[in-house]
Amino acid sequence: MSKKLQEHSIYNDFDINHDGVVTDEELDRSEKMLQIDNMDKLADQQRIMAWLALFLPFILIIYLASGFVEATKVTLIMSLVATFSASMGTVVVAFMAATAYVRGKMTDVPKHMPPPPPPRHMPHPTPRPYQQEHPL
Repeated sequence: MSKKLQEHSIYNDFDINHDGVVTDEELDRSEKMLQIDNMDKLADQQRIMAWLALFLPFILIIYLASGFVEATKVTLIMSLVATFSASMGTVVVAFMAATAYVRGKMTDVPKHMPPPPPPRHMPHPTPRPYQQEHPL
């Protein structure tokens, strides 16, 4: 017994072969596609955040060195800038670690690389006998 969908059902998008029946395989495939799409959007947002975290400390330091801030206030702000720069570096490292972790957990990527090909046996050059140099 197959299940038919209503004419304008929201589940019609899951019917890949357009036969009017949504099978379990089609639902699984659409769920995986939705998961991949969500992971892609999340990765894009994290990438933007990591780039901002990478450049904001430099922009802040350039701003402080440009003269817009009084010299007496710069010395007070420098400890805050150092903490801010370290925390932004931590954000970048966390992004890289999360990206590596997610790629390691992906089921589509083979976990083990195939073994390398066996080495080819190359003939060893025969040693030349010791030759003395002739004096001129």
